[in-house]
Amino acid sequence: MEKLRESIEKLSGSDAKSLLLNVMYRLELVKKEDLQDEMINELLSLSNDLSDSLQKEVHYEMDETAVHIISGESPAGSLRIGLSHENRIIGFPDFFAEGPVWKIHTEQGRTLRYEWLRDHINYEMDYIEEEYINRFSKTLATIEEIPANIPIVLWTANNADEQTGLRYFLYLLREKKNDIYIINTPEAFETLYGKGETQFRVRHSGELASYQFKEIYQTNLGNPLTTKEKEILRNEWLLLSEEENVLRI
Repeated sequence: MEKLRESIEKLSGSDAKSLLLNVMYRLELVKKEDLQDEMINELLSLSNDLSDSLQKEVHYEMDETAVHIISGESPAGSLRIGLSHENRIIGFPDFFAEGPVWKIHTEQGRTLRYEWLRDHINYEMDYIEEEYINRFSKTLATIEEIPANIPIVLWTANNADEQTGLRYFLYLLREKKNDIYIINTPEAFETLYGKGETQFRVRHSGELASYQFKEIYQTNLGNPLTTKEKEILRNEWLLLSEEENVLRI
């Protein structure tokens, strides 16, 4: 039952509604025939389908060559278009410049953040419970399941959201032995494009075009982080996660 509960909690609101509609439709069909055994078989079939679906969501393909993590689902979309299908893109579904980040690497800290967002940000009714929490949980599970043999690329920029996210991601990856790279998009952009007549200053990774993500990845990957560099950034996260402020600039 515990595994079933965990599986259901991973569903988004739209996924849950779709599943419920499917359940009700199929049960209505067998109820008309008054076939109790058939109804039980239908429910068992639905349970198996759900388990298979959830397992596929965090399944990594054998031909994937790198995993990329970036703050925000919109920048992740551009990154996904720019890079080849061999790259797994993870867009973290949050904006870390606002709201508490106190110990959000723990269940207690995440609950506090959920409650603050619910009470202070103008989201639609039930959005936090039905969409935000589930997407957050799915993303954590996807990060946790990254295979040990795949390089990890963390994209960041010089803003509070992405710098906070960078440190949080590295803490989440603390047990991973993978090579981990950091690409700072403003610095990489300036290296590639900043010498022309028109000077454009990148403030957030989401301002890059898809082809720019591709060119930057191909030319500005650099060297993986050293053990010391990882440790410094993880410790900075631990310090940051002790603060109780709700705004970062």
